[in-house]
Amino acid sequence: MAKPEIRAVLFDKDGTLIDFDATWNPVYLETVNTLTRGNQELSRRLLEIGGWDFTSGTARAGSPLRQGSNAQIAALWAKEMRYPGKVETLEFQIDVLFRMGGVQHAKPTTPHLPELLVRLKRANLRIGVASMDGEAAVRATLERLDLSPFIDFVAGYDSGHGIKPEPGMVLAFARLCTIKPANLSVVGDSPHDLAMGRAAGAGLVVGFTGGGGVSDLLAPNADHIIERLEDLLALIRTTA
Repeated sequence: MAKPEIRAVLFDKDGTLIDFDATWNPVYLETVNTLTRGNQELSRRLLEIGGWDFTSGTARAGSPLRQGSNAQIAALWAKEMRYPGKVETLEFQIDVLFRMGGVQHAKPTTPHLPELLVRLKRANLRIGVASMDGEAAVRATLERLDLSPFIDFVAGYDSGHGIKPEPGMVLAFARLCTIKPANLSVVGDSPHDLAMGRAAGAGLVVGFTGGGGVSDLLAPNADHIIERLEDLLALIRTTA
């Protein structure tokens, strides 16, 4: 029996469209330095709690910094900082710092990303972005990289569709496109991305390793794994 036609693609942002390490490593270092007012010992503890690997100089796969929401990160850091105010206030500070830093340092996983999105649109595919970043930050980053004209749907952890690996972001995109989840592909670099696709019943779940994803961690929930986003359209066509 033929598989359902793929009519839309939902991308993760960080680690998929955006090079995770190149973009976020400097943001995390700047953010903890600002929050601790330069207290190096406390900054180190916050990074460690977030899953920072001090040997490689980046966040570990599966860590809160790699796949958690800003609310989850704020809850962890507030406890360690003995934050005197509400956690929501710290979350807001983190949102602002991440948004400014993420936009400033944003680097795509491929220099051909606009061309890739044009090819997808010309193939009559709707394009969405689902992120554990805040929606405003996602939109600002897409605008910074001149990608906004190609995007039909944006969801962040605060958009009201739930968080990964829950299926809400996928289901919301499917509703917008007036298609079934089986007509949709989910592409991401983390296990949470692919588990979200599976939970929603996406017709094609693709793991991406070219932006920091680890093949062994993605394999259990992936229909296919690619290293180059440029290979996605051919994959969609051959699996139809």
